[in-house]
Amino acid sequence: MPTSSQSPGRFRPPTARPGALLVLLCAWALAGCPGFEDELSGHYRQSIIGELDDQALAVDLFRFGDEVRAVVRFYTLASASSREDAYAPDNQTRCAWTSPAPFDVKAGTFELRLQATARHPGVDLSGSFDAAGNLQLLVAPDDVTSPTPLVMEPTGGTPNAACQTIDDLVLRARFGNASPQGLDPQTYTLRNPVFSLLWVGVEAVDNNGALVYVAINRTEPSVRLEPGRHFTPADNALEGDLRLSVPSPPERILARSGTTRYGLAHLVVIDDAQNEGRFGWDISAEPIVATSLERGRVDDAPEGVETNGWGRAIFFVEGSLNQLDAGLRARIEGLEEASPNQHFYIAQVFFYNEDVVALRLPPRPRPGLVPNAVDLQLTTDHLEAREVLLPRLFHYN
Repeated sequence: MPTSSQSPGRFRPPTARPGALLVLLCAWALAGCPGFEDELSGHYRQSIIGELDDQALAVDLFRFGDEVRAVVRFYTLASASSREDAYAPDNQTRCAWTSPAPFDVKAGTFELRLQATARHPGVDLSGSFDAAGNLQLLVAPDDVTSPTPLVMEPTGGTPNAACQTIDDLVLRARFGNASPQGLDPQTYTLRNPVFSLLWVGVEAVDNNGALVYVAINRTEPSVRLEPGRHFTPADNALEGDLRLSVPSPPERILARSGTTRYGLAHLVVIDDAQNEGRFGWDISAEPIVATSLERGRVDDAPEGVETNGWGRAIFFVEGSLNQLDAGLRARIEGLEEASPNQHFYIAQVFFYNEDVVALRLPPRPRPGLVPNAVDLQLTTDHLEAREVLLPRLFHYN
């Protein structure tokens, strides 16, 4: 991130994914309805890119009367060739919609906001137009003390509203809802429990001409359970609930299916041995002590599927459910009732040993329900584990 000692042209902006898009608003704007101000609305690009800059910024501005909104696009300049055409589509790493805000028509100024997400701090954008029609922009990320001034040149044409954003999942993990869950200290004594979303996937590896699938794991986000709030050392127990925002999974964890990609994550509590500042999982020394999975077969398990365990997990689809291939869709119940473009789904999973054999998606949320709450249970099943044995969803079954 830039500091006050860096040149004005240097900018390393974080990216945010704000709330729901004003799709109807943008469609109305692009259609040229009364109130859409074409002389200021348009596409603007950072006019000066310094030799040391590793990112560039572009803004699609939509002004309608005395209100304004924008799409902010971030471009990574990772190589010499990418710098030759900084705004090539392949260089764009993310885009994000700002919140709508008032526009001071007389002064030609506005204040826009990219909301913070689990992965990125928020960003304030202060804009004003000069006599030449350039957009003067002050960019102030939440984690930077000094804003970065940028001159944004208009490129002509109408602003581009094409920006698919994936909002964070607001998750509620519950540990022993009404009363604490304790372990027998003679069996195991909790040390420094950490809640984590454990993304479990597979990666295709070429092994001397043979395609081999290797298990990969990623623990994020991870949050320490606070003594006295979520963790009671005297009772060797977990209690209460934890609310947090969950961003999209990392690129490496996503597996391709059809014309989109997906990932699966289990809700777990891992017992940290050293209580280091930033949690790094030593699988051989730091066991999983709680999960949202259970062994056994339930009465409403899918017909014709052999299972010996069930529970709840996070199913993420980068695009639409309709883009998954037919083989994977055949193992998913509730496709007709689920929102196809929701991206995050808290699904029931049914597994046999280490394979997820079926998924059941939740229906569209109904009033009075808390669809994003998941219960975790303390378990001793993984105390001696030296690898991740939680079930995975294989796209090729």
